[in-house]
Amino acid sequence: MGSGRFGRRDRSQGAVTVLGMAQRTNTLVPGTYPRLLTLGAVSFVGSLCEAGLLVVMARIALAATDDTEHFEVLPGTGWRVTVATAILIALGFVIAKVAVGLVLARISSSTSTRALTVIRQTLLRSYLGASWHVQAVERQGELQDVMTTQADKAAKVVMTLSAFVTAALNVATFVVISIFANVFAAIVIVVAGASLAASLRPLSARGRRTSHRELAAGRTFASAISELVGTTRELRVFGTGPQALERMEGLNDHQAGLIRRTRFLTMLGPTLYQASALLLLICGIGLLTTVTRSSIAAIGAVMLLLLRALTYGQQTQSLFQALNELSPSLDHVSRRIELYQGSPVTSGDTPVASIRQLELEDVSFEYLPDRPVLRGVSGTIEAGEAIGIIGPSGSGKSTLLQILLRLREPTAGRFLANGVDTRDLAQADWYGRVAFVPQDPHLIEGTVAENIAFYRDMPLARVHEAAAMAHLAEEIEALPHGYDEIIGPEDTSLSGGQQQRLTIARALAGRPDLLVLDEPTSALDMRSEARLQDTLRSLRGRMTLLVVAHRLTTIAECDRIMVLANGAVQGFDRPEQLALSSDFYDEALRLSVLHQSPAGTA
Repeated sequence: MGSGRFGRRDRSQGAVTVLGMAQRTNTLVPGTYPRLLTLGAVSFVGSLCEAGLLVVMARIALAATDDTEHFEVLPGTGWRVTVATAILIALGFVIAKVAVGLVLARISSSTSTRALTVIRQTLLRSYLGASWHVQAVERQGELQDVMTTQADKAAKVVMTLSAFVTAALNVATFVVISIFANVFAAIVIVVAGASLAASLRPLSARGRRTSHRELAAGRTFASAISELVGTTRELRVFGTGPQALERMEGLNDHQAGLIRRTRFLTMLGPTLYQASALLLLICGIGLLTTVTRSSIAAIGAVMLLLLRALTYGQQTQSLFQALNELSPSLDHVSRRIELYQGSPVTSGDTPVASIRQLELEDVSFEYLPDRPVLRGVSGTIEAGEAIGIIGPSGSGKSTLLQILLRLREPTAGRFLANGVDTRDLAQADWYGRVAFVPQDPHLIEGTVAENIAFYRDMPLARVHEAAAMAHLAEEIEALPHGYDEIIGPEDTSLSGGQQQRLTIARALAGRPDLLVLDEPTSALDMRSEARLQDTLRSLRGRMTLLVVAHRLTTIAECDRIMVLANGAVQGFDRPEQLALSSDFYDEALRLSVLHQSPAGTA
């Protein structure tokens, strides 16, 4: 039973059907049906050419043996030719077969390439168009695995279907041609082929179940690899590399066992088919020579047809087994797209020319029912204010930040901008007026200028202006290639502080009305933090600043500070007033003073 737009199948259903695979593929890659039909038509022409060649070759062999001058080259046509003419006819069939093969190769390759392109484009667009709550829970390495390994396997379904259609039509064509040579032979082919296909179906079902398990093991291994890369430093320092290696080897061995089982089942089906088909072929020929009174030429032609039908039948069985192996990847890709498309980003239609006043009106949020992480958060933020947000770990700061960025919508209450519920605002306009500086800077492969522009089409003067505002221009110009210096995620030419200020320049390049910073100084040394403070000080009054921080030094320049505790606002006032009204802020202030005193640093 299918469900959803992609009609996915439950993995317990056993072997797939070719028609079902074709339907699911056409849903995932629209336009697959016409291409498969075109392949079928061209394959049929190629099959006729090959069958004609086999019949003519059998007739030529018999004529040469009997020293016959003229003979009927194609049974039932009455067309009598010489051996030389028959050879020319056979040569014509060969040339036609080659030409058809070239056309088939071109159609098949373009069809499979198009499938991979469409699948990846659909995955990318669906993922980027999905809501944040779906993107945020994406397992590390999952998207990479789906976009590469699983998308490639899903695209191979199209190529495999194309090959299956070609092989199956070849078998069907030989059956039809053999009818003209000998009806009994055609019956042998049909009955034997159907019996073999039915007998091997349980094997295909088992192969598909094993392939599902292999796919799951592969995803687990890919996620573990991403985790290993991300914790390499900790593994070395803690001396736990051998334990991590043992875990990875266990996952690798588990997947290897499933791969070995899947490959074995994939190869076992065609082997059993070939052995059984050869046995049936021998028995069929024996019956053909004893039961019927066909001429030697007819028997020879039928034998060649049977042999070719056996070859293509074996290919059909191999391809069917391959479809069972690839089916889990097609299912997985379809499920991911359905997940992404099932939770799209919602947007209002009210334009946003600028962001002035912001207001949190009794905002609450919960990830799980009856387990709120924010409770009745309220407060008003005026244009140009610098607001600090502090609180103990788990107080709801990160969740509030996501609501302020409109990555999540409040479960209860309202978040207003310019007096309008942000749910009603156009997303594109909103993000054109908002910028974000994450806790950890993320660089992309490209020049310094491209990293600041960050996929936005803007003049170089705007990039230079943003770098100057972030107090980074002089350091960029000191690089060997200046703004054309190539940097990337693993770049070491920029210090941590420079990378953080580059992300600030990236945010400022869009000339936002609202700038949100998440722990911008958490990984900086004192000198880098001081430069960042200079940047924040220069931005006061030019735009609204929201700074989430643990260090009080980070929010020293803020006009007001919001203190969160257990998801509720404990205080929201000027620093000097909070010192009197908020226990958390008073304690944090005392600890900060103690940390900076000589006794605290001793």
